[in-house]
Amino acid sequence: MPEKDKIYYCLQCGSDQYRNVSSKQFSCESCGFTYFQNIASSVAAIIECHNKILVCTRKFDPCRGKLCLPGGFADMNESAESALKREVYEELNIEIPDTRYVGSFPNVYLYKNVEYHTLDLFFSLKLEEKPQITVGEEIAASKWVDRNKINYDDFAFESIKNGLRMYFDST
Repeated sequence: MPEKDKIYYCLQCGSDQYRNVSSKQFSCESCGFTYFQNIASSVAAIIECHNKILVCTRKFDPCRGKLCLPGGFADMNESAESALKREVYEELNIEIPDTRYVGSFPNVYLYKNVEYHTLDLFFSLKLEEKPQITVGEEIAASKWVDRNKINYDDFAFESIKNGLRMYFDST
């Protein structure tokens, strides 16, 4: 059985002379090509209104049915702030104002038996009124949860639990 997180053939020339140089660096002895396996960036919004936090239910794996925060992966050539606004609009059909950076946490995102290492950046904002939400295709549902009744076990990823804790400790 193939080793997890190992690349067997050169991505440039197809040679089987591809070797792990380190946990994130692979090098081809045939053509000299080097590949660095770096993390992906992800963003999440902690949206609060009248002491309630807006949470989403995941529609797809990984962790289908578990809670998450609105957000997702940043695209190439996109800032974290732009990614956050785009993702919140795609998932909830709301435009958000400027946000406050809360912090970041590493995460492992297991999708179809491949581990994607991410750096999840958390941003927060407080709203005076609850917006009209239309759930997009990427999430199953959304709801407001009293910030004092958050059950961390209901959330999909450790990074989200840590981001929420950091936010609650700072507010």
